Amino acid sequence: MKQRASTICLASAITVYATTLTPSLAHADESVIVKDIRLDGLKRIEPGTLLANLPIKRGEVFTDDKASQAVRAIYETGLFNDVIVSLDGDVVIVRVVERRLGHALAARAEEAKIGVAAGGETMIDLEAVEADLRLAFGDAQLVEAGREETRRIVQAARETVQAAGVAPGQVSALYFTGGSTGLLFLTQALAEAFPQSQAVFGDRLASVATGLGIHAQRLYG
Repeated sequence: MKQRASTICLASAITVYATTLTPSLAHADESVIVKDIRLDGLKRIEPGTLLANLPIKRGEVFTDDKASQAVRAIYETGLFNDVIVSLDGDVVIVRVVERRLGHALAARAEEAKIGVAAGGETMIDLEAVEADLRLAFGDAQLVEAGREETRRIVQAARETVQAAGVAPGQVSALYFTGGSTGLLFLTQALAEAFPQSQAVFGDRLASVATGLGIHAQRLYG
């Protein structure tokens, strides 16, 4: 069988589905039995995740319809920005460009932090990573995950007070603002470091913006 390398399908984030069939492939008379499947472009995602969503299997007849279905199925996982399925002889080549999920995962982590900040449990939706993937996350796990960061924050607060020439017992108030101050274990750790202080809580979400507004008004009138 002669070697053929024909790109047949292309999907991108901008043009949700676009299908291109070369004339020789669109009207091919000979059936091609898939001997192997080659995956190109995977960096973070496991090959099994891609193969599980691929309707083309080894030993089956390759068709244009299956190639189109493969592009749609892989793209609909939400894990890839680009998908190209091509045929080289009896080898199916699937080339992908993985979606960058850093911002999406950071947002899920922030939602989980807020969800368990005052105690309890939440579910982290990781659908962007894998279909139907969810992770139970509770306050005990959050405390453990934040243990080292909490120690460093408390140490930084102590060093700041010391640099100002103030004894811990002389601190009369601790003003908490910003999203992370909703973490009970963090505010408790700081309160224990300055036992004579009174905890004062600002608006966790708006205090920083309000402060910047006040500062800007002082500068520019």
